[in-house]
Amino acid sequence: MTLRKGFRQMVDEAKARIRTISLGEARARHGRDDVVYDDLSDVRELDR
Repeated sequence: MTLRKGFRQMVDEAKARIRTISLGEARARHGRDDVVYDDLSDVRELDR
């Protein structure tokens, strides 16, 4: 079975759809009703 998309292509497509903000911007927006933070950490990172 051949993958239709490679890892790099999937990452590039995802990055094109999201906007990354700086820590300062995140802190400034904290507490606003129109802002949602989503932690995308790998569950294995929590075990460290």
